[in-house]
Amino acid sequence: MISLFTTARPFHGHVAIIQRNAIRSWMALCPPCEILLLGDDDGTADLAREWGLRYVSEIERNEFGTPLISSLFETAQETAKFQLLCQINADVMLTNDFLPAVRALASRKKPFLAAGQRWDVDIVEPWNFDSANWQEDLRELATKTGSLHPATGLDYFIFPKGAFKKLPPFAIGRRILDNWLLFQARRLSMPVIDSTHVITAIHQNHGYEFHPGGESAIMEGVEAQRNLEFAGGWGNILSLKDATHILITKDSHFAPGRVRLRRNWRTLPFPLLTVRNHLGYFSSVALRALKRRILPSIQDS
Repeated sequence: MISLFTTARPFHGHVAIIQRNAIRSWMALCPPCEILLLGDDDGTADLAREWGLRYVSEIERNEFGTPLISSLFETAQETAKFQLLCQINADVMLTNDFLPAVRALASRKKPFLAAGQRWDVDIVEPWNFDSANWQEDLRELATKTGSLHPATGLDYFIFPKGAFKKLPPFAIGRRILDNWLLFQARRLSMPVIDSTHVITAIHQNHGYEFHPGGESAIMEGVEAQRNLEFAGGWGNILSLKDATHILITKDSHFAPGRVRLRRNWRTLPFPLLTVRNHLGYFSSVALRALKRRILPSIQDS
């Protein structure tokens, strides 16, 4: 049905626990999904061998050793068994509400990009997958003790194979990347679908000991600044508030989302971007009228 692909950090300490929790939760999905582990970080090959998962060791990295999203997407689209793909961070757990949502998304005939907000939860021990109620317990933990992450930070993306032909060499795990993917989807005339309401994505909180510069280097360092340059600046950064559609239930498919005209005007398909760039002399009233005429057809694409 769907191929999930990820790259993991070295399996040391707390990171090892939460990554094993995440991947075990993907393995528990029924019917089974294909799981692709990409990259040769310490422990990845051993885990793939232990659990019988597909493994590709060679992916491109920058000079800091950080995996590049361009290589991940290219490798996954070349090697995945299924036509529907999900790029997901290796610390995010899923439950049995994931595949019904995937089935609804798979019914679309044209390319799309789906993503959702995550629940940030403190988990420090291996999860008890032997419990018959482990999924219900996990969702309850999220709603009672966790917090819903803002719409700016995204940890999974669902899209059909071939939707993204070539991506800039963004560094994985640094800011900007996920927000630019939303922009690129809109630029390619793809619906951006908010699946927060139907997919429970559990992000297991962690520290940043894996990076010598800590959280500040992750968010503001050289790689983050380079990601911003690859994105083309802050004008090309979107959030799920800019989604064109919302997946509201696993059966009722899609409802048009609330669209911010200013943001969607900036992400019109490429031929219209050129037109937009020559409209600076329009009055604000005339510009709003033009948006009202053009945007409805774009949103239903």
